[in-house]
Amino acid sequence: MGGTSTDVSRHEDDFIYRFETRVGPARIQAPCIAIETVAAGGGSICHVNDEGLAVGPRSAGAAPGPACYGAGGPLTITDVNLLLGRGDPDQFDIPIEMDDAELRLYELRAELVSRGFEDAGREAVLEGLRNIADERMAEAMRSISIKEGADPRRHVLVPFGGAGGQHGCAIAERLEIETIMIPEHAGLLSAVGLFHARRERFAEQTVMEPLAEHLDTLDGRIETLGEEARRRLDSSGAVTLRHIIALRLSGQDSIIQLDHRPGIDPTHAFKTAFESIYGYPPPDRPVELAWLRSMAVEEGAEAPHSERLETPRRTADTERVGRMHCDGAMRDVPVHQRDELVPGDSINGPALIQDAGATIVIDDTWAGIVQPNGSIIVTRDRFARNQGATFQGADGAAAAELVSARLGAIATGMGKLLERTALSVNVKQRLDFSCAILDERGRLLVNAPHMPIHLGSMGICVRRAIAERPPRPGDIIVTNDPRCGGSHLPDVTTIAPVHETAEDGRLLGYVAVRAHHAEIGGARPGSTPPFASHLVDEGVLIPPTLLVDDGQERFDDVKRLLEDAPWPSRRIEENLADLAAQVASTRHGIERLRELAGALGTERFHALAGAVHENAATAARSLVTGIGVLDRTVTQKLDDGALIRLHARCDGERLSLDFTGSAPVHPRNFNAPVAIVTGATVYLMRLLVDRPLPMNEGLLDPVDLVVPTGMINPDFCGDPTIDPAVCAGNTETSQRIVDTLLLAFELCASSQGTMNNLLMGNSRFGYYETICGGSGASPRSAGCSAVHTHMTNTRITDP
Repeated sequence: MGGTSTDVSRHEDDFIYRFETRVGPARIQAPCIAIETVAAGGGSICHVNDEGLAVGPRSAGAAPGPACYGAGGPLTITDVNLLLGRGDPDQFDIPIEMDDAELRLYELRAELVSRGFEDAGREAVLEGLRNIADERMAEAMRSISIKEGADPRRHVLVPFGGAGGQHGCAIAERLEIETIMIPEHAGLLSAVGLFHARRERFAEQTVMEPLAEHLDTLDGRIETLGEEARRRLDSSGAVTLRHIIALRLSGQDSIIQLDHRPGIDPTHAFKTAFESIYGYPPPDRPVELAWLRSMAVEEGAEAPHSERLETPRRTADTERVGRMHCDGAMRDVPVHQRDELVPGDSINGPALIQDAGATIVIDDTWAGIVQPNGSIIVTRDRFARNQGATFQGADGAAAAELVSARLGAIATGMGKLLERTALSVNVKQRLDFSCAILDERGRLLVNAPHMPIHLGSMGICVRRAIAERPPRPGDIIVTNDPRCGGSHLPDVTTIAPVHETAEDGRLLGYVAVRAHHAEIGGARPGSTPPFASHLVDEGVLIPPTLLVDDGQERFDDVKRLLEDAPWPSRRIEENLADLAAQVASTRHGIERLRELAGALGTERFHALAGAVHENAATAARSLVTGIGVLDRTVTQKLDDGALIRLHARCDGERLSLDFTGSAPVHPRNFNAPVAIVTGATVYLMRLLVDRPLPMNEGLLDPVDLVVPTGMINPDFCGDPTIDPAVCAGNTETSQRIVDTLLLAFELCASSQGTMNNLLMGNSRFGYYETICGGSGASPRSAGCSAVHTHMTNTRITDP
C-alpha cells in the first residue's frame, strides 16, 4: 500500500503469472506477475457524499499531497492515520503540518453537519474513514480470491509499502486471516525485490489442438522449449526450469494453467484442477492444448540479511511512548524502532514500530515476534479472531458507506464466482450476466456494474416470481418468463431469499443472478429468430420454477423443460453447467449477505439497507426539485415506423414519464416487456443524478411511470404459443426507449439504437455476439466510436 493505490497479488507454491495485460486501452502480450490494483492508498481523499463519509477513489497524489504536507491538500488516509496516532510525524522526511490536517478534519466534520449527518466526534469520524478504507481493500482481496477459486482465510497476509503495515491487522481481521508476516524493509520492499530479482526468460509455443494428439510427444516438446528458454537466458550460473501448459475444453476461450513435469498425466491434472475451480467435474468434451511455456530462472545467492541482526544496536533503556486511538480512546502505547529489535523480541499490541519508510501498527489483541530472517510474524488468539470476524465500523456517518461498499462487493463477488465457474463463452468471456442484491420487499438495493438492461428490471422479476411461487429458506427459483419480469428468453434468472439462518429466521432480502444463455432453443440457433411472432418461436419458456427445493437441487426438472419444448435447446449440457454456476453464485450471495446481517444484527442491517435505498431516493427527489417545471413530448420511431411516444412532465415534486400513444403490440418480436422500460428509466435517473450511487430502485421514488398496454408493455397470458415475441424488444426497442428518454432531457443525441446482435450456428454449435457501435453527441462531447452504449455492456469475444 503506497500513496495512491494498493497492489494485491497471490502466491501459491510459486508465482502466479499472467501472459496478457491491459494497460489503458492496450493489450500487452508479455509475461508478468498477476497483480491487481485497488484505488485505496495513503493519498486517497476523504470526503462527504450523499451517504455520509466516503474515501477515494480520487487521490491527492504527490502534489498537493495530503493536508499534513502543508501544501493545501485535502484530508487523506495519511492524515487520518497521523491524527489517530497510527504514525509518527517525526519519522517523515519532510516537515509535517498537523494543524493543517486538523483544520481539514474540522471542515469535513462541519460539512457532515451541514448535510444533515450527526458529528459523532473527532475520533469516531477518523475511525469511520479508516474503516471505510480497510473495508474497500479487504473486499478487493476477497474479490481477487473468489475469481481465482481461493479462500483468503487459508493465506498469510504480507503487508508492505509505506502504508501497508498501518492497515495489515485490520484487513486480516476482515478476511479472517490468522497470520501476518511483515517483511524486513517493508517500506522499501519493492526496491529491495527489484535489486535482488533473478532474471527469467520464457520460450512459448501455441498449439490449439486436441491434447490427445500430443500426449506422446508432450514431454519432448517441453524439453525442447526448456532448452530454448535456457539459451535465451544465456546464464553461466545455475538455472532452474519451470514448465507451464494451458488446457481448456474444446470451444472455450478460458484456460487452466498447470505446472507440468515429466510423468504427470495432464488429462488427470486438468480434470482435478477443473473440478477444484468450477465446483463440478468437466463435461464430456475434448480437452484442448492451447499453448506450452517454459521458463528459465537464473539461480542467485539469497538476499543477504542485514548485519545488524547479528550486532543489534540496543538503545531501548527508556521505552518511547506514543498516543494512539484504540478501544474507543486515545491511549499511551509503546513505540519501537525497527532497527533496535532482535530475533525473539515480542511486541504485544497495541504498539507502533517505526521502520525506514514505513510505520507498522500492531493492533490490540495482536502480537508480533521478530524472526531470524528479519521479518515479524504477527498473530492473535482464537477468541480475538472470532471477534474480528464481525463487521466493524458500522456507526455514525460511515455506516451507510460501509454497508453500501460491502453490499456492492458481495454483488461483485457473486459476478466473479459466476465468471469463474460458468462454462459458456457467453457468460465466461462476454460477461453477459448481472448480479444484484434486493431488500426484503424485493426492491433492487445494490448491483455490481454489469448489464443495465438486466439490473433495472431485476426488481420486477423478483417481486413477480416470488408472488407466483413464494420461496422458503433453502429454495432457489429459476425463470426467464417475460410475464414475470424477464427481458427475453435467453436471459435466465435465479432468485433466492436470504433468511437469518439456513433453516428459518427473519427475511433479510433476496439475491438474484441473471445470465444470458446463448442457446435456449427456438426456431433458429441463438434463440433470437429474426421473424419470430410468438414466444414459442424464440425458445424454451421457464415459468418460475424451483431449481433448488429446500436445499435439494432439481436440475432434472429444468432439463425436462429444455428437452420437451416445441423448439428444445441445442446445448442442454451448457445450459445446465451455466445454471450450476448461477446456483453457486446465488449461494455465495446468500452466505455473504447472511454474514453481514449477522455481524450487524438484523435490525441494524435492515435500517442501513433502508438507508441505502433512501439515499438514492433523496438524491432523486433533489434532482426532481432541480428540474423544476418541465413539459415536453418526444417521439422516436423504429425502422418499420413503430412509434415510441414520451410525454415528460415535472412540477418540481414529481416527475411523470408517460408513454401513452406509443405503438400497439408489435406483430413481430420488437415488443419490450415493461421490466425493460423500468430498467431504462432507472438508467435515465442514474444518469440525471450524476452522483456515485448504485443502480438502486430508490431512484424511482419520485417518478410516475405510465406505460399503457402495447409494444412497450405487451400482455402475457403464460402460453408461449399465444404470447408475443420479445427478442428484438430486448436488443433494439430497449435502446430506442433509452434514446427517447435521453432526448427528453437533452442529455445526448441518439446512439446506434441497437445492440448489434450477430448470431450464427447450426444443430452442433451456436455463436452469439453483441457488437459495439457509437454513442450520441452531448453538450460536453462529440460522442464515442466503437463502444457499447446504454443498456448493453458486454465484452467482444476474442476471435
